[in-house]
Amino acid sequence: MVKNLLFAFLGTGIIISFILLFWRESDREWIRYQRAFQNMEREKIQGELQDSGSEEEGMHLESSSSAVGKSAIEIKQIFLKDLAVIDRCPTCHLGIADQRWAEAPQPFTSHTEPTLSFHPVERFGCTVCHQGQGLATTIQGAHGYDSNWKDPLLPLNYIEASCNQCHSNLTFREARRLARGKYLIVRLGCPGCHEAKGFQKLVSNLSPFPLGEGGSGPGPGGAEKIGGTLDQIKYKVAPDWIRRFIKDPVAYSKETRMPNFQFKDQEIEQITAFLLSLGEKNQDESQFTEKAAETDLSGFSSEELEKGKKLVSDFACITCHNIKGMKESGFFKPDKISPELSKVGSKLKLEWLQGYLKDPGKYQPDSRKPAYRFDEEEIRYLTLVLASLKDDEAVTNGGQEGTKAESKDFGNEDKVKVGAGKGLIIKYNCVGCHDIKGIGKSERGPAWDGIASRPIRKFDFGDNPDKIEISRTAWIKAKIMKPRSWRSSLKMPQLNVSEEDAVALTTALLSLTNRKIPQNYLVEDKETANLHVQIPSNGPVGNLWKKFKCLQCHPIAGKGADIGPDLAFEGSRVKPEWLNKYLEKPVQIRPVLAVRMPNLRINAQEAKLLSDYIVMALVDNKLPVGFIREDNISEQSLTLARKIFTLKDSCIGCHKVENKGGKVGPDLAKLGNRLNGDWIYAYLKNPQLNIRRIRRAMMPKYDFTEEEARALTGYLLNLRSDDL
Repeated sequence: MVKNLLFAFLGTGIIISFILLFWRESDREWIRYQRAFQNMEREKIQGELQDSGSEEEGMHLESSSSAVGKSAIEIKQIFLKDLAVIDRCPTCHLGIADQRWAEAPQPFTSHTEPTLSFHPVERFGCTVCHQGQGLATTIQGAHGYDSNWKDPLLPLNYIEASCNQCHSNLTFREARRLARGKYLIVRLGCPGCHEAKGFQKLVSNLSPFPLGEGGSGPGPGGAEKIGGTLDQIKYKVAPDWIRRFIKDPVAYSKETRMPNFQFKDQEIEQITAFLLSLGEKNQDESQFTEKAAETDLSGFSSEELEKGKKLVSDFACITCHNIKGMKESGFFKPDKISPELSKVGSKLKLEWLQGYLKDPGKYQPDSRKPAYRFDEEEIRYLTLVLASLKDDEAVTNGGQEGTKAESKDFGNEDKVKVGAGKGLIIKYNCVGCHDIKGIGKSERGPAWDGIASRPIRKFDFGDNPDKIEISRTAWIKAKIMKPRSWRSSLKMPQLNVSEEDAVALTTALLSLTNRKIPQNYLVEDKETANLHVQIPSNGPVGNLWKKFKCLQCHPIAGKGADIGPDLAFEGSRVKPEWLNKYLEKPVQIRPVLAVRMPNLRINAQEAKLLSDYIVMALVDNKLPVGFIREDNISEQSLTLARKIFTLKDSCIGCHKVENKGGKVGPDLAKLGNRLNGDWIYAYLKNPQLNIRRIRRAMMPKYDFTEEEARALTGYLLNLRSDDL
């Protein structure tokens, strides 16, 4: 009897278990989603059926409605052998490839375009870009939130990080956040402390301070050091300024790239003592200073000050420097490559400043400033202006004699203090950004390679007093925004970055994965892969190139800064006569841009050397020469071109001719003096992919016919003036 009861209970339990198991399996999340989607499809078809305009269309919709009812409820799976990916995401994301569901709620909404068109689900899957656990069929599991899954769903804020797996050279237009993050890594000098083999090409191509064109030389990470040499700093700045700047760099300049190391007052005194001890004993100070007798700040007139301000404007100083109260024209303002000057009068010594304006290379060998050839009177006016730009909180004026004496003697008063300062310099790796004689290697931070594939257990959250989310993305962003979140003994300083830039930096770091992508998925940068443009390094042209610091503003085939136009094909683009005149006396061409070419007072002989080299060496061999004849333009073609040019939403919307038109693009009044006809024609046919292959043009592609392109080219070539 007892055995029968036990058997009955056991059998009943098994039956109940089977029922519960069957009920659970028949009510899975993905099953509910598929049933809901079927209902949505029927409703959509019924709505379209009511609006149908023909019997044939109605029959087609009825057939579709019937097919929806017969479609199987099943797991949908994508298998990609090359990528070693099995994704079941379409099991729930049922409208992913159908733009009819663009407004539907998740998980039924379609993928955004045009991304999906270039990356069809059947070839790329989902988890290659979005991460998560492709095999799972529950929300928790599929999104990768299980404790042992190393790659959870990537937040959409950081989705561009995945692009870097196949595309190594995406621009700001194609992946704004990723490109910004990569740029900031170089701009902020991150490779000075952290090595990342995945960014070696980036470091060499995107560095704002190209190797051999100024800067302190290559740092440990391969990039140019972002800070100047500190070897002769005692001749350059006031000791009190050093102390205040080390204590809080942002208080001096909100744009500074110098991070805040949060040093204690005693440590600041030690570092200051060490910096003021640098330099050879009994060294002739006149080598690093200029007599300031002629610059008496107590007796200058407002007229002299205005002359100085005019020089600052005429020589386009605000192209590289921000100066409070001086505004620049244009809409697009790139990051400044040189320090802010709004408080420079409380920083620099007048003697050093005068000498630096006269000969930047002599007073700071690593200077990125070109030689402007100022005369003595101009140097006086410029010194007056810069010396008048004071920090209201500054205690010591860098030009005072008492300050100069302190800078000479301070470093020898306490050798123990100097030694402690040197130890701090080594500990916090100041040579990652600055050259300091006698200090070659310092303590660096960990390498970045594979950080986006690193298991979460290897990220140190410490006591996590700020309750930061335990995730890879949260840790990286917190490390950027507040580096010492987990313990005060950590060495990484506080960076001067905004929330938006922190997200961009996090995106760039999340692109450093260990995932191996098959060769057939990698996108070759065809536009720059076969470019072998020779950048002058020696001889008369090379010397001029270095003297005028051309690569500080202009890239050439991706090498150099990204402020001015790329010069890789400038020789195919412009006419030699115009280029000669432009180098001697630059004029503004693009009103939409804040930056403009400064007047470097290049003489006629130098301009001829530079323009001859550009026209001969910096050319596009793919561009046909002589295809457009400037002397063979008919009146009929000119009439057609004028009609196209003046149409609404056409050329005149952005370009000005005869003082009529927009201001976004260059004024075309003298275009025939400036550009070659072959280049104009090719550019009109495809401005996005032709000629300026290095950087995408703002001008859209209009799909001009052969006749229209030729007519417009002829019309533009006729826009000339006797005055180049």
